[in-house]
Amino acid sequence: MEGNGLESLEEWLQHISFGRSPSSTTTTAVTARDIAQSWSVLRDCLQRQGGVMGVDHLLALQKLYDCRRSLHVADPQAKLLISLLSSASEPSTLDRARALAMLILAIWVRKSSRVSQSHEAALQSAVDVACKLTTDNQSLIVSERILLLGCLSADSLVSPDSRRLCQDVLAELVGKEKEAIVVMSQGRLADTLAGAGYALFSCYHASLFQSILESLLSLWTAHDGLYACLPHGLMLLHLMEWTGLNLIKLQSASRGMMMEFCVVDKMNAFCVKLPQMASLGVTALDFTAVMAAGGLLRASYNKSPKDFAFLEQLKSSMEDTIVTVAGNVVLNFRPIADRPGNFMLEADPVQFAEWIFGKQGAAGLVPAIRPILHCVAVAVSRCQRISFHANILQCLVVSLLTESFPLQDIYSSKIMSFPDISALGEMEELDKHFGSILFKEAGAMTRVMCNQYCSASRDLKQLVQHLMWEFSQVLYEKHRIFMFRFNSSQQMEDRNRKYPDAMKKIAEDAFFMLVMFLSIAIKNDFSASSNDFQEQLSVITLDALSCVEYFRHTQLQEYSDMVKRTVSCVSKSASACVSLVRRLPSYDDLTQWRDPSKLCCAEYCWYKDESLSHLCRSTI
Repeated sequence: MEGNGLESLEEWLQHISFGRSPSSTTTTAVTARDIAQSWSVLRDCLQRQGGVMGVDHLLALQKLYDCRRSLHVADPQAKLLISLLSSASEPSTLDRARALAMLILAIWVRKSSRVSQSHEAALQSAVDVACKLTTDNQSLIVSERILLLGCLSADSLVSPDSRRLCQDVLAELVGKEKEAIVVMSQGRLADTLAGAGYALFSCYHASLFQSILESLLSLWTAHDGLYACLPHGLMLLHLMEWTGLNLIKLQSASRGMMMEFCVVDKMNAFCVKLPQMASLGVTALDFTAVMAAGGLLRASYNKSPKDFAFLEQLKSSMEDTIVTVAGNVVLNFRPIADRPGNFMLEADPVQFAEWIFGKQGAAGLVPAIRPILHCVAVAVSRCQRISFHANILQCLVVSLLTESFPLQDIYSSKIMSFPDISALGEMEELDKHFGSILFKEAGAMTRVMCNQYCSASRDLKQLVQHLMWEFSQVLYEKHRIFMFRFNSSQQMEDRNRKYPDAMKKIAEDAFFMLVMFLSIAIKNDFSASSNDFQEQLSVITLDALSCVEYFRHTQLQEYSDMVKRTVSCVSKSASACVSLVRRLPSYDDLTQWRDPSKLCCAEYCWYKDESLSHLCRSTI
C-alpha cells in the first residue's frame, strides 16, 4: 500500500497471476543523476519548446518510468507533466510520450499523501487533462488513460463531482475501446483492469457502478470472444478478488455509516450480474463470468464478522455461476458437434476414453470452448474450496488429461520420429508447455479433483477411474516407443540429448498426478464401498501403477501404503486375481512388438527397451 492507500494494482495483478512483475524485467540501471537530468530535459521542453516533445523527451520519460518503484514525484513535477500533456507534440512521439506521462502521473496520485490547496489544485488539473485529452490515436494510449482515471477516481482528495466525472469517462472508454484494449494493447491490459478496479471500488452511484461493471465484463466480447485467453482470465480473476477483499474490509471499517450505494449493494450487483451472464451460454460471456466468479469466491473466504450475511449469498451465487459455466462446457464433451446431452455421463466409459485419447484427442472440442475449459479448471484450482458438482469434476478430469498432460501433443507423430529434423521444432514446444499455466496448475487442479471425486456418485467414480487407467496405458505405450526410438538412434547429437529429460519431466508429473488420485480414491472408497467395488478399484490401481512405475524415483509413503492395501484386497479374491492377470501383458507382448510400424522402421530388441529394463511390469 502506498501514500494514500492505493497500491500498484497493475503490477500486483501480473505478479499474483504469473509470478512476475513488469518492473522486474527492467535491465537498465537508472541513477539519481539520470532522474534529475530527465526532469531537467522535460522542464526545458516546456520552457523553451512550448511543450512540443521529441525523441529526447520521450527517452527522459522512459527513464523516469523505468525506476517507477523508487520514483518520487513532487507536485511541481506533476504540474510539469500535466502541462506537457496539454501541449502538442510531434506525431511520431506524441502517443508514447503521453502514455508514459500518464503512467508517471498515476504514480504521483498513488504515492502522494500531502494535503494542501496546491496539491488539490494539481489533482483537479490532472482530472481536467485525463477527462478531456484528445488524440488522433486514442487506442494507443487508452490503457494508460484508464489507469490514471481510475487512480484519480479513488483518491479521497479529489472532489466527489470530479471523481464521478473520472468514473463516467472511464466507463465510456472501456465500453468504446474494448477492441483496442484486448487486441491492440494486450501488453497493457493490466493497466486497464487496475483502473477499472479502482473505479469499481470507489464508486457509490448505482447506475455508474453498473455502467463500469458492464463495460469491464463485456471487454472480451470483441470478435466474439476470439481473444479470450487464460492469462487474461487470471488477471480478471485476481482483479475481482482484490475488489471483493477491499469491499469487505471497507464494510468492516464503516459499519453503521449510511451511504447512497453501499458495499452490500455492490455485492448484490455481482450476485445478479454474473449468474445472469453464465445462463446465456455465450462463450465470451462464460469466459468473463467464470473468472470473475472465481475471484469473488476467493474473496468471500476472507475471515469476516459472522453477521455479514451477504458473504453467504456471494459464495452461493459465485459457486452457481462456476457450475453453470462448467455445465456449458461439459455439453461440448462429445465427438458429434450437434449431439445433445452430456456425452461424458451418457456414453460408455470406453467410448468416452476413446474420444479423449484417440488420434484427435479432445481436439474434437469446439475451438472456442477450450479456453473456457481452461478457465473453469484454473478458476476452481485457485479457489480450492468449492462444493461438489459433477460438472466441475468432469471439467477438471478432462482438463488434466487433455490439456495439462496432452499426451497426443507431447508424443506427436513428429516427436515420435525423433531424431529427424522435423522433430526439433516440436521438442522446443515442450519448453513452452513447462511454463504454461495449465502445467503449473496441475498439482492444485489434482487436489481439487480428488476432493470432488470423494463426493461423486458411484457411476461417475467408475468413469473417472477408467479414464485414469486409460491415461496410464497411453502414457506407458507412447513413452516406451519414444525412449526406444531415442536409444536406438545412431544420429543423436549432444545438443539433442536434453529432450528425453523434458519428456521424462512431464511424464513424472503425470505420475504424481496419478498417484495422488489413486491414493485418495483408495482411502475414500475402501471404507464405504462394497467388496466388488474395492476389488475393481484395486485391480485398476495395480495395473495403472505398473504402467508408471518407471517414473518413480523416490520413496513415497502414500505409494507404498496404496500398493499394500490393493495387493491385500486382490489376493483375497480369486476373481480379482484373474482380472488383474488378464490386464497385464504377456511375456510375448513385452519381448516382441506387435505393431512394428509404430517404431518408425527401427528393429525392436527387448534388451534395448529402457522401460522394460527398469520396469518389469509383470512383477507387481
